[in-house]
Amino acid sequence: MMNLYAKVLHGSYFELPAPISLECARAYDVPADGLDAVFPADALEELGELTELRLLLDGELVFDGLVDEQVLTRDAAGVRLTLRARSRAALLLDNEAIPQTFQHVSLRDIYNAHCRQYGFAGILYERNPTLSSFTVAKGQSEWQALENFCRQTLELIPHVEGQYIAARPRKPARRLTLSNITADGLRYSSFQLSNRRYGVISKVILKSDTKLYDTPVYNPQGEALGIRRKRYVSPPREWVNPRRSADRMMRDSMLKKRTVTAVLPGLVPAGPGDTAELADLVGLGRLIVYEATHRADGAKQSTTLLLVQDDYLS
Repeated sequence: MMNLYAKVLHGSYFELPAPISLECARAYDVPADGLDAVFPADALEELGELTELRLLLDGELVFDGLVDEQVLTRDAAGVRLTLRARSRAALLLDNEAIPQTFQHVSLRDIYNAHCRQYGFAGILYERNPTLSSFTVAKGQSEWQALENFCRQTLELIPHVEGQYIAARPRKPARRLTLSNITADGLRYSSFQLSNRRYGVISKVILKSDTKLYDTPVYNPQGEALGIRRKRYVSPPREWVNPRRSADRMMRDSMLKKRTVTAVLPGLVPAGPGDTAELADLVGLGRLIVYEATHRADGAKQSTTLLLVQDDYLS
């Protein structure tokens, strides 16, 4: 069951009618979820300005965000209201961080400097690491400042949990077993197994203090696969440990080498970080939901999951 609620500027939430169409996209590495929906608007013309939007599937909150765009259309087909929204992390993406170099800075210091002012309730973490020096470059967003710090110190991508920023490993909300054979399996309409060799980086050559590109870092998995794809990198100032950052760059290139795309009938409240098993295909092992896209078009509803192996996840 799908329920949508909107909030009026200086007002309260109210339930919207069933949408004509809807798409809600969430991804592991994208901090802001997106939701686009079109509604029959005969009863919505005089609503005024909408500021917030929520989507619940089977009573579970899967989207809670801010309205970016509100469009009212009247034509021969009738009156329609289009809403485009992003989750609250969009505030950190849309605001530029002040360029500066921190000395002896902790994770909580970075949160206080770049996130707290946007209304988040706090930051969740298992440890509060520090760096002797950390640079926020010109043009970076508030989110990039936080993410770069977390990648350098915790080797993970932060995410939003409700009203909090979370700088800790994701905890899967559910474990999915996809199968059209087993009695208790979650049924799928189709799945696609993809193996992409073109994105894998096998070697990164770093520019050293000698001003020469003379410091190679290797990807053993890339070499074992017979892939030869190198990159020359002059480490930016925010790379605290260039070798480790180069290794992270190559691990990122491995992430979507082998993926499964599964299309499920209906709106399934699965999301990034959930674990999944494709029981009808042996040898894949444990998979992680990397992207989840919920679509509704009239009576037709579906959920598309992009699954990756968890070996290279941050």
